[in-house]
Amino acid sequence: MVLMITALLSPIRLAAQPEVDLTYISQFGTKGSGAGQFQQPTQVDTDSQGRIWVLDEGTSRVQICDYAGICDFYRNNQGSIATFATPSGLVIDDQDRVLLLLRGNNRLYICSGDTFCQNFIGGSGSGLGQFNSPYGVAINSEGKIVIADTDNRRVQQCDYNGNCTAFGVLAGAQGSPGVWWSPFSVGTNNQGEIFVGEVGSPPGGPPTTGFIHTCNIQGTCTDRWGGFGQQTNDSTAPTAIDTDDRGNVYVADSGNHRIKVCTNHGNCVNFGRQGPGDLRFNFPSGVAFDNENRLIVADRDNERIQILQVTYLDDEPSFNINAGLNDAWYNPITDGQGFLITVFPEIQEMFVAWFTFDTERPPEDVTAMLGEPGHRWLTAPV
Repeated sequence: MVLMITALLSPIRLAAQPEVDLTYISQFGTKGSGAGQFQQPTQVDTDSQGRIWVLDEGTSRVQICDYAGICDFYRNNQGSIATFATPSGLVIDDQDRVLLLLRGNNRLYICSGDTFCQNFIGGSGSGLGQFNSPYGVAINSEGKIVIADTDNRRVQQCDYNGNCTAFGVLAGAQGSPGVWWSPFSVGTNNQGEIFVGEVGSPPGGPPTTGFIHTCNIQGTCTDRWGGFGQQTNDSTAPTAIDTDDRGNVYVADSGNHRIKVCTNHGNCVNFGRQGPGDLRFNFPSGVAFDNENRLIVADRDNERIQILQVTYLDDEPSFNINAGLNDAWYNPITDGQGFLITVFPEIQEMFVAWFTFDTERPPEDVTAMLGEPGHRWLTAPV
């Protein structure tokens, strides 16, 4: 008689992490002041021509590079190398206009090949359309400019004429979504979400640094995740944020010298650690996702740009479980043992039975912790 042992295993449901891998492709840049050299590159973005724009904070200049690292300086209408008043943010819009955020004069310049950087919005102050040491800039899903108005403790959304709205509340005794001390970085996705990263906490106040807030275009923030620390989901200094069209959020976790890939609720996987080698970082400060599934990283204190390949692990599964597996599977050499598999695609479940026995019967005095010695029959729904 065959003894049947049934194991009823309840599926363990873990918080989903992004099914993403990052691998090193190439890098360019060395320390210096010439073309292709940098002194603390802090922000990057790409344009429709496949060029990489690099904001170099140490020289107050912008360089335009190809993926091989051949660079030239962004120049004014007279052909001279352009310098900017303490640049702090850069983004390229869908018309290839260059939006440069300058905390030195609290302005956002709107630049193009025709007008260079003659148009701007902002100015010093605390009113709508005015800024106080702004850092991060992005474009939301409605085409408006999102600005981390850092020392005004808010985020503003503006049109190209400078008409702005604002959201955010100054952190009190306890932080919560949309309540912050130092909004520093912003990123957006095509689902209408805005991600706001905090770098800094109030003196003697609550530890707000490192949190990332998930908000909508109306300024309602529903999640606050991350926070100061070195654990998987922590983000000590999120200095830059970008997204892909699958909803993954890429974070330059500068304080931990790594790149995070997260869901919009903050379940993350991490890549890299501190150092000078491939897929190593030293205060990474800018990230940009391009249309070839590559992530461009401004590796600030290594004075270089790293290019990483983004691979989606669920694109080509190595083994696809489907109803085509339904059957009994066994090795003819050991006829009588094997697997019975039934897959139910509609409810995303499967039933598995495993029949096995020893090819040579064990002695009569052998005992087993599970079932009869020499023979097993296990079943499990998964």
